[in-house]
Amino acid sequence: MITLSAILATSCKQQAEMQVYSLNEEQVMSPEAFVYALPRTVVNFEVIAEQPISIPGPYYPYAEKYLGISNVTEREEAQWRICDLKMTPYSEPDPKAYYVLEPAGKFAFNPMNLAEKGLIIPMDGKMLPDFPTAFFGKNAPAPNLVYTDLSVKQYVGEERKTYYKRVKRDSLFAKVPVVRNETVYKSYEEKAEEAANFIFLIREKRFELLSGMAELTLEGEALKTSLQELNRLEEEYLALFIGKRLTKTYTRHFQWAPSDVNADEPIILFRFSEDYGVLPEDDMRGRPVYAELTAQGLTAPLKLVAEGEPRMEGEAYMYYRVPDRGQLRIVDGGDVLARKSLSIHQLGEIMKIPLKYLQANDKFIEFLYKRD
Repeated sequence: MITLSAILATSCKQQAEMQVYSLNEEQVMSPEAFVYALPRTVVNFEVIAEQPISIPGPYYPYAEKYLGISNVTEREEAQWRICDLKMTPYSEPDPKAYYVLEPAGKFAFNPMNLAEKGLIIPMDGKMLPDFPTAFFGKNAPAPNLVYTDLSVKQYVGEERKTYYKRVKRDSLFAKVPVVRNETVYKSYEEKAEEAANFIFLIREKRFELLSGMAELTLEGEALKTSLQELNRLEEEYLALFIGKRLTKTYTRHFQWAPSDVNADEPIILFRFSEDYGVLPEDDMRGRPVYAELTAQGLTAPLKLVAEGEPRMEGEAYMYYRVPDRGQLRIVDGGDVLARKSLSIHQLGEIMKIPLKYLQANDKFIEFLYKRD
């Protein structure tokens, strides 16, 4: 009993020599001091927007006449839309919550054990995540698609025209017919008809290959390659009538650290426009898209404990924070684009735990939340 009492007295004395205080306090730190910060939660928003572009074909007025296809694209259309939004939380040092731990005597507690759990962040902790730059330059214009293969026949043709030439015979002038071949340009409708006939020819040849009625029988890889080329040619010539469609995709990144004051007030995360896509929050060409956070207040009872907790004389404490839960929503007008439940450190309560417990066992801290 005497030996045990001596050990406990020595242990209490060593713990009393340790100090943990806020970095805001004007104190001189020793070289052995351990500086750490409580984590705060930052949310990275990855906004993926796409712009489907429809470009009409040069023969679209004749699609129904020669192919029987209606409702084809008649004018260029391009509108942005948000196709995906991902929210990824990560931790960074809270500039409002830096602390200094001054060790002394036999310092058996290893604070890095808490750092590995994310409860604290050392001053020289790991680097923060590196996200791509949110570039807001002008959106690239729609590509200038050129339809080069308009027909399998010549763009020009020949036309026989008859002219009359005055020829003097004896004392009289007579009109003599002269026939000439002249080069003329085909009209768009004539070229559209030729392109439609070529489409039907492709379909006929493809049917012959598949049915075995072709003069030359193909098998295996040769048949597969021939069918692929016929399909490609048909798609190219159909595009002359129904137009082409392509999609541009852009990704933007935003970071937001919810404030521990007025956390329920929505903030403008970015702006969006069907004509200009994703825009920064100060670009008035787009409508605002809001981030709304609703704290669940699960740690509210801990505030009474923290304020009313008595401080034992000669006992050192370690400060940590119990994160709260929150519902985060991204709202575009009356539409909810995304929703996520996540832990928000800065919305929780700062608590203190005697260092003697951490020296004995630093693995007992675990945050559990009751599901609704």
